[in-house]
Amino acid sequence: MKKKRIIAVVVVIALVAAVIFVVSAAGAANAATSHIAVESIVRDTIVNTVTSRGEVALLNTETIFSNALAEIEYVYIERNDMVREGDVLLRFTERSLERLENRVREAELALRSAEINLADSRMPAGETTIESSRLAVMQTEQDIVNLETTIETQRRDLERLQTRIADQQRIYDSNRALFELGAVSQDTLDNLERALRDLRDEFENFENSLARNELSLDALRQTLSHRESLYSETRTRTDMQEVQNLIAQRQISVEQARMRLNDARRELEDFSLEVIAPMSGTITMLSVSRGETIIADRPIIEISDVENFVVRMDVNERNAAGLAIGQDVEITGAVLGRLSVYGEITRIGSIAEQRQTANGMERVIPIEVKVHPSAEADVLRPGFSLDGRITLEVKENIVVVPILATMRDRDGDTFVFVVRYDNALEQRVITLGLYADMTVEAIGIYEGEVIVSQPTLDMYEGMIINPLNPADIEA
Repeated sequence: MKKKRIIAVVVVIALVAAVIFVVSAAGAANAATSHIAVESIVRDTIVNTVTSRGEVALLNTETIFSNALAEIEYVYIERNDMVREGDVLLRFTERSLERLENRVREAELALRSAEINLADSRMPAGETTIESSRLAVMQTEQDIVNLETTIETQRRDLERLQTRIADQQRIYDSNRALFELGAVSQDTLDNLERALRDLRDEFENFENSLARNELSLDALRQTLSHRESLYSETRTRTDMQEVQNLIAQRQISVEQARMRLNDARRELEDFSLEVIAPMSGTITMLSVSRGETIIADRPIIEISDVENFVVRMDVNERNAAGLAIGQDVEITGAVLGRLSVYGEITRIGSIAEQRQTANGMERVIPIEVKVHPSAEADVLRPGFSLDGRITLEVKENIVVVPILATMRDRDGDTFVFVVRYDNALEQRVITLGLYADMTVEAIGIYEGEVIVSQPTLDMYEGMIINPLNPADIEA
């Protein structure tokens, strides 16, 4: 009888333990689903933007190139000067025009000579022709030797003259110091200055003469090469095949001479003694000075409209499809402090370019932004670095959800947990649209519905939760 009572007690204890376990488990489950943050779906406005680094650049700039070998007589402008369209910027010397005219005449004579040689090559060369050709070569060789001697002498004279100028400069400088102390008269100082100026003029004349002789030497060497070739040809002009080859070569020489003549004529036609401003603006580059001889195709002057500028930026190719002319751009930068200026896109590049960026090499689309006039924009200058925030798209009054509220299922579909009226979870697949910083457009869910703010991996369809509104958390 005692044994049966012991068994009964054990059974009761086991039942009580089981009940306690079930109650504890239920309590634990209830605790796990307590205090789940939720929020109601609302409508909002989403603005899709992209940021880019840029630089202020001039919009209208004209670069003037020299179109011939010419010497500058006067320069009427300085860097940062304001000029108007039609103003005379600089003037070349008359010698420059004469040099171009002489070049045309030389090209005409060269063409005529080539035509005569072509006609002459159709007949066998006689002894007189051969001898004349040989003498022409010898005379040219002697002319080269004489001119080389002259040039070498001129170079030595220039070196000595340069030394004299340096000595005269030192004398002038020391006497000027004495003049300031009252130890030297004004006449003495003027005479010394005049002597220094005369030496410099003499040096400039010597230098110009040397340059002309060096050009003549180059021409003589070309003439020698041509005459040596003629001499060789006249000596061998007996075989018919050689004659035919010679004729073909001289036909080419005639054509080349005609092309050089046409080039010289065009250069003369394009040349003007005065360089005229093609537009109104500011001189932003001046690379020449009075007395300087410049070569053809060298950039010498740049005129810019400094009042009109753009901000040039590069936008990553991923965002290129969203760009459009007229889009708003907010511009910030160190020069603006905490202020912003605004503008709009006025140009979008048609070709992607490879650029080095903070993220490495990227393909970008170059754009130009016109800044709207404002007091803040007046501080902007070409070369300043700026940042731009471009508004790609704006959607108003759309349903949005927090990005943290979205999850993906095994099939890759995006979903949120909707809290039903009975606090059970519904796994709702949605389609995402435009993104903002912390929210995203959602299609498939409706204003006023309640969702879990930050779902976890252990949540599932039908799960009962204890929703906690964010307002309750703040309270």
